[in-house]
Order: sequence, then C-alpha cells, then structure tokens
Amino acid sequence: MHADTVRRYAVAILASGFGAVLWNLEPQRVAPSPIGLFLAIVMFVSWYGGFGPGLVAGLIGLFATDYAYVFPVGRLGIPGVVPAFQLTLFFALAVGISWLNGERIRLLVRERGARRSAERLATERTAMLDQMSEAVLMTDPSGNITLLNEAALRILGRDVGIGQSYRDIVSQFLGDDQNDVISQVLAGQRESAEDRVLERVDGSHTVVRSRASPVQGSDGSLVGVVATFADVTAERDLQSQKQDLLASLAHDLKNPLTAIKGMAQILLRLTAPDRELARDALRDRLTKIDVKVDEVVELVNHLLAAARTEAVATPSVSTRCDLVALVRDVVEPLQAATESHSLDVETEVEQLIGDWDATALRRALENLLSNAIKYSPDGGRIQIHLNRHAGWASLSVRDQGVGIAPDEIDRIFEPYERGSNTPENTGGSGIGLATVRRVAEDMGGSVDAAGELGKGSVFTVRLPIRKSA
Repeated sequence: MHADTVRRYAVAILASGFGAVLWNLEPQRVAPSPIGLFLAIVMFVSWYGGFGPGLVAGLIGLFATDYAYVFPVGRLGIPGVVPAFQLTLFFALAVGISWLNGERIRLLVRERGARRSAERLATERTAMLDQMSEAVLMTDPSGNITLLNEAALRILGRDVGIGQSYRDIVSQFLGDDQNDVISQVLAGQRESAEDRVLERVDGSHTVVRSRASPVQGSDGSLVGVVATFADVTAERDLQSQKQDLLASLAHDLKNPLTAIKGMAQILLRLTAPDRELARDALRDRLTKIDVKVDEVVELVNHLLAAARTEAVATPSVSTRCDLVALVRDVVEPLQAATESHSLDVETEVEQLIGDWDATALRRALENLLSNAIKYSPDGGRIQIHLNRHAGWASLSVRDQGVGIAPDEIDRIFEPYERGSNTPENTGGSGIGLATVRRVAEDMGGSVDAAGELGKGSVFTVRLPIRKSA
C-alpha cells in the first residue's frame, strides 16, 4: 500500500480516537453534543484524506456517538427514536461531507496533473524552439507577442518580451514602415515572406529572412500569426564574396585571353606570304602564348574548385591507396615547375597504405603544396613529412614563407578567405584551404595550421587508416 494512503487513514483513526477520548474526559467543555464534535473531525479528515478516510472517521464517530448517548452505563445500543434519528443524520452527513471533499481532492489532483503536463509540454516546446536556429514569434490578433524563442531574442534584441506589441519592435528597426510580413497577414493576406536589412539597437545591421502565416481557430477565424525569422547575413556576405570572386576571375581571365589573341595576330603577320619567318621571333611568341594559357588554366581551376566547394557533398569513393607514393607523384610536376623552391619528402615509413579517396586526396595535396610555393615568394625549402601513429596517418607541409597571423588561423579555412599578409599579385581565390579541410573531414580526419608572420607556416593533415597492409 502506498505510504501516502497509509498516512491518510492513520490520520483518520488518530483524529477520531482522539475525539472519542476527549469527549469521554471533558464532554461538557468539548461540545454540547458528540455529533458536532465528530462531524468536525469527519470534515477535517475528509478534507485532508478524501472520501475513504472521511468514511472511516464517520464510522468511528458513529460508534463513539452511539456509546455516548447510552447514559450513565455507557454501552453500545440505541436507547430511543430521537438518538437513532440523530445517529442516522450524523452518518448521512459524514458520508456527504466525505464525498464532497473526496471529489474536491480528485479535482485538485486532476488539476495538478493537468498543470504539470502543461508545464512539461511548455518546457519541452520552449526547449525545442530554443534549439532552432530560426527565430519564432507568435502574436495574437491584436499584434501582441504571445510566444518567442531564444533565436528571436538574439535577432530582435533582448528587450523584446511577451505581451509587447510587435509593431513597437518593427518601428525600432524599420521606422514608420508598417508593411512587414506580420502586418500583411493580420490585414488578411494568406502568407507573406521577404528579406529585410534590420538595424539593431547597437547600430549593427543584419539581413533577416522572414515568413509569416495565419493561425486559425476551428471556425476559421484568425487567432494569431506565427512568424519565423532567419539571420541570413552570413549567406548574403558569402553571395557577395562569390560575386566579387567571379567578377575578379572574369576580369583576370580576360587579360590573358587578350594577350593570347594579340600573340596569335602577330604570328599571323609573321607567317604572311610576303614575310620571312624568323624562328626566334616565332619561339618567343609561342612561349608567351604558353605562359598565358597556363594562366587561363589556373583561373579555370579556381572556378572548378569554387564549384566543388559550394556543391552538395558526394560520398567519398575509398580505394586502397599508398599515401607516400601519392605525395611523391604530386610533388614531381610541382618541383619541375619551380627552380627557387626545394620540395623535400621526408617519411618514416616506406609505405603508408589505407582506404582513402585518392582523387580528392590528390586535390587536397595539390592545394597544400601550391599554397606553400605561392606564399613563399622568395623561394626556400618546403618539407613534406609523413608518419603513422596509432592507426592514423599524419602529413605535414612546412614552408619558409610569409607565415600566418595566429588570430587568422581559424579564418583561413573558410571559403574565399585569405591571410591579411598575402603578398601583392599573388594569384588565388581563397578556396584552397577550404577544399583541404572538406576533403580531410569527409574522410573522418582533420587539418590544422600553425605559424608566425615572416617565419613560415606548417599545415598538418591527419587521416584515419581504416585498412592497412
């Protein structure tokens, strides 16, 4: 039996027993009649414990009252009609009082349960809404806020609260413009969506994508509006950076193409029937065309890399791959293209075999090594070190170039970002390291960087060896 049930019945027995003892000891001082005393006990017990304990108290009171009416001997047994009517009335009242209090307790328990369920649901709803990256705001038909989540406070400001008119918030950001999405829905529009630039209280700006829909009752009437707001400032900034990148690449692409066209026209004139072909002049023009074509190829590669960075990720195709052989294969053409840099491969193992996406890994290595060459304009040694430890392959690229500012290390892995100390006339689009990080993470690995300004930098890629020989 539940401890609370035992406690309620114990209170009924103790209270009734105490009343009986008290009446026998001081009957005249306690009450003019035992019926009144025991009805008060029944009322107290049933108020505390409900119908069952109240009924027990009533039964105990019935026997105690019956005993009290037999005077002076004091034994159970109804002596007459009047006491019998009073005892019957007493027990009927005890049953009625106990039932009423029992119903009261049941209603209270039900109300407490409903309140706890409502509080639990409200807590779960609040937790769920607060986990959303989008701001959620709900208003009543008058435009007063009835619900908002943590993201709404971040976007609209911490001084926004329940019960406040959303129009006050709109006026803070948009002045007298009342043509926002919520106003449109309150005015009868089915749904509304838009992007707006909002100015926060602190003066900063944010681009917010908002959408609002009506909340209707069972009769179709408008009972409120629910609106979502998403901070798309970073998305807008990224789009702007992409547009700037494409404009820059288009401009840079035009320059070598113009040069190639000019060289081709010169060659046409040199090979005219009335002109004597000069071998040295021809070789000079062809060399210049070859250089310009390389520039075009590099720009096209940047465009392709940008497309791969923004494309939806595709599953990696893992094959058995020797990382040492792959690194040497990537290094060979890069070393042939530079005389001022020395690309040295240092490995503690002859082979480093695992299951990796060789194509993606080659692209990441090319980006790392190309960056090491590009950001070492004065030349120097570039060390590629390979090692294996506890089921992980480690590859590091160390250069003697311009280095990295410590506070920019995290930022340079973001698309279209470059270090503030990038030398002038250094080609590139700022997506090489983003590609390296994406490739490493797709294979379950990681990449990190270290360095100092003017003292070179080192990039380390760690990859799990899923299978090895």
